[in-house]
Amino acid sequence: MNREILFRGLRADGKGWVEGGFTLDAAKQPRITTDHKSGEGLVFHNVIPETVCQFTGLTDKNNVKVFEGDEIDGGARTGIVVWYKCGWYLKYKSFEGNKYYVRLDQALTNNPLRIVIGNIH
Repeated sequence: MNREILFRGLRADGKGWVEGGFTLDAAKQPRITTDHKSGEGLVFHNVIPETVCQFTGLTDKNNVKVFEGDEIDGGARTGIVVWYKCGWYLKYKSFEGNKYYVRLDQALTNNPLRIVIGNIH
């Protein structure tokens, strides 16, 4: 099974989100790398550190890629995608304010209506 390693981050220049590989520059600042459109190599985009999110390898019902930090709507509740106990989970808050977790792959399979509605950033 092949797994796509992909990251996303908000560009530091304010030009929106960018997806690609993840690197650090010499000053340890995060960058997302993309292929140059003309085939001339890689392009490095400086990104806001706290917005860097990893792709989970899963998509929602609309085939939108699901990333760490995404908000997923399932009808009754909205969950946040997090890395928890060695896997991707949806983190929910109960009505009492307690947190509980559901495996992301099971959540998407058990409720095919789940869609990405935003991101915590």
